[in-house]
Amino acid sequence: MDQDQIMVNALSRQFVDFERLDSAAVVKEIKASGKFAFFTVGVVVDKVGVLTSKSGKSFSILKLSDLVKYDQVKVRKFLEDEYKGDPAGFKQAFKSFTRNGYKSLSFMAFGDTAMSVQKITCGTVIGVLNPRLMQDSQAVGAKSQKDSNALSFVIESDNAILKIGYA
Repeated sequence: MDQDQIMVNALSRQFVDFERLDSAAVVKEIKASGKFAFFTVGVVVDKVGVLTSKSGKSFSILKLSDLVKYDQVKVRKFLEDEYKGDPAGFKQAFKSFTRNGYKSLSFMAFGDTAMSVQKITCGTVIGVLNPRLMQDSQAVGAKSQKDSNALSFVIESDNAILKIGYA
């Protein structure tokens, strides 16, 4: 699929900005529908090369960010209000923010897609079409139990990545 076809596919989906990607409403809609037709845009700020899981699957991890520095006090208050009565949801959403206030989310790719993702360099601005919400138990790239509760997405195919430019 060429870039023009990918752009047409992107325009037929709802845009979800990076800031709202892990919001309670978006996560609820993704979980409810199984496959919510949307796309998002972020900057690759970190990546983990092609690794092999315990089950023998190859995978790569991209960390994407919107490069916005958030006020942690305001973020905590906002998330507490949004996830009132859902402490697990709050904890998961709050883990998307680094100590210095930047938000990043993990996007994992498996198999042949992992090989393609490996070629993307840090600083590349990409669009991701229809990333699937990863279940907590699938977070094979989590470095520790602490990381395993962070929200992660799966990039389903090479065609789901649109290279836009560089930050």
